[in-house]
Amino acid sequence: ERDAADHSVKQAKHGASQIQMELRKILAQRTGMVTEITKRQGDWVRAGEPILRLTSLDRIRIKGIAEVYDAPHLLLNAPARVSINFAPGKSESIDGNVTFVSPRATAAGKYQIYVDLPNQLTPDGQYLFREGMTATIEVAPRTR
Repeated sequence: ERDAADHSVKQAKHGASQIQMELRKILAQRTGMVTEITKRQGDWVRAGEPILRLTSLDRIRIKGIAEVYDAPHLLLNAPARVSINFAPGKSESIDGNVTFVSPRATAAGKYQIYVDLPNQLTPDGQYLFREGMTATIEVAPRTR
């Protein structure tokens, strides 16, 4: 009986440790590449404290400043052509739409905008566009 009770206690402890491990799993909501690790195994971490930086490469967000000559609301969902410089003297153009227009101007008639685009794969399976590259955005504002 003592061995059976001992076995039951060990099974319960094992089950509890499995639950504890599940509660401490790190899961990402999207795919990406770990580009920075700020905490290591065994470090103490508070809830909400960053432990790593995950850079998603399948979609990219181009941030820019648009000079607006008409109403800024006409920029949202407007077609945009983005030319991304991926190497000295080399660029690629992609068509997309403006997905965000800041509600506040950064200066007279200038608003921060975002254009979200799918990234492109090179023939060897690498992503062409990376964080920190420069780009030019041409926006054709919608009409009223």
